[in-house]
Amino acid sequence: MNRTALAIAATLLAAPAPALACGGFFCNAVTDPVVQTAERVLFRVNPDETITSVIEIQFQGEPTAFAWVLPLSDAIDPDSITTAPAGLFDSLEDLTGPRFVTAASGATADAAGMSAGCADPFAPFFFGNEWDGEVTEPEFSGVDVVGESVVGPYALEIITAEDSSNLLGWLNWNGYQIPGNAMEPIAHYVNSRMAFLGVKLQPDVPEGPIDALEITMPGTQPMLPLLLTSVAAVDDMDITAYVLADERYAVANYTDHAFDWQRVEWAGEGRTDYELRLPSELDAVGGRAFITEFAGSTEGMTSSEAAEALLGSGQYVTRFRSMLSASEMTLDPLWQAAPELGDVDNVHAIGGSMSIAAMNPAWLLGVLFVGWWRRRS
Repeated sequence: MNRTALAIAATLLAAPAPALACGGFFCNAVTDPVVQTAERVLFRVNPDETITSVIEIQFQGEPTAFAWVLPLSDAIDPDSITTAPAGLFDSLEDLTGPRFVTAASGATADAAGMSAGCADPFAPFFFGNEWDGEVTEPEFSGVDVVGESVVGPYALEIITAEDSSNLLGWLNWNGYQIPGNAMEPIAHYVNSRMAFLGVKLQPDVPEGPIDALEITMPGTQPMLPLLLTSVAAVDDMDITAYVLADERYAVANYTDHAFDWQRVEWAGEGRTDYELRLPSELDAVGGRAFITEFAGSTEGMTSSEAAEALLGSGQYVTRFRSMLSASEMTLDPLWQAAPELGDVDNVHAIGGSMSIAAMNPAWLLGVLFVGWWRRRS
């Protein structure tokens, strides 16, 4: 059974008051490990020193096989979590994704789209040496569910814990099916006195794109807690993060890689090699890096109703892209305001040395006309 998911949310209150997003996505039952191949998140920096994190989630399969855990700064009120319309991130992709044009003809090509996947999930957690046919819930001291709610298609639990081993056991016992190699990142967040958000789907949710999750909490700096994401990440996992604010933002603790867009080449049939270049480009600067694919004003941006409503709440949007493997997810990326940096256009002219005849049929017709005229003469 295939399942796909993109998960991101929450905030961190500790100084310098960063906002936290992303977490760990896991599926129930069977035996193969979860594979998370991509994720997209948008942070809106609000003027009242709060940050709204918007989360995209997609899935395939049975809703009961979906379970998601992510760290929170504190035990928030689950009723503060709302939803945003499905399709929002596709609209943002259309508005800000890289576009390549040929100087000779203006022909365009888009960068490859996002994808996300969750393969068959982890095996259930088992307690005790033998099973006698009776199931008794073990005692997980220090683990408490301090809030529950249903928001749109989601059943939410706010979980606190004093011990990471007990939390890991409780999560597995309650259907989150988290593998043993999640212990270290979970311990990191438990030791940081953070809470956790557990997310499950209602049993009647249809497959495909569903409403995004939206959380607003105190904070001034967006952050992605990738330590837990690394448990289920594929190599070169595709990450796209947007920051919507009144000024430009830049990555603070990862390399801000200045990609040379002129190196992109046409690969035939309206395609480029941009996506193929990304992993090696990022690895060349140490792996932990982001490329700024777009930075500019939201004025005049028109798209879906959902995207327009969101973009109308900010004056400037910055889009960041990376491809990270689990071994590189050892530091949670953090963003900060960088008004001194300039705009970054998402339209790039490439392929100036290509055959004009191949790119501009009108020019070729002109040559044929001259040849025909000379033969007549």
